Amino acid sequence: QNQASPAAGMTSELLDRYEEGILGGTSAGDIITCATSGTVTCGSNGTLSYTRIGRVVTIVGSVEISAISSPSGHLQFALPFASGDLTQLATRAYGNCFVHSLGAAVSGSPSVFIDEGVSVFKIYFTDSYNTNTILSGSNIDANSVFGFSFSYLSA
Repeated sequence: QNQASPAAGMTSELLDRYEEGILGGTSAGDIITCATSGTVTCGSNGTLSYTRIGRVVTIVGSVEISAISSPSGHLQFALPFASGDLTQLATRAYGNCFVHSLGAAVSGSPSVFIDEGVSVFKIYFTDSYNTNTILSGSNIDANSVFGFSFSYLSA
């Protein structure tokens, strides 16, 4: 129900969209790409599910890597919808991530990072010295597993 007096800064009170879907499949190119070169392939567990309500998109699921071929550069995971791009980083998002069986150790705690106006997200590791390391192709192997549960604002 619309309010008689909208709150300061409010632009809309209407729910204009609801959608559920699956992102990915056994061809990991639908979900994971390498920023520089190489390929990553998922096994039978290579999908993420999403729900979009208005502009809010929630992603949950697990991706298990079954094969790699010379992956290099930062790993990028596909989003079902591009992220929003508002002033002062208002739509930059961070989320929960579980990482298991990396090929090369990365120090720190993993988290999802979604910049503004992009169609991918990355995994950052932040250590106790606040040093951020982006997960790259050299950190994974054919048994790496990623679990996600996060929300972001779409464009």
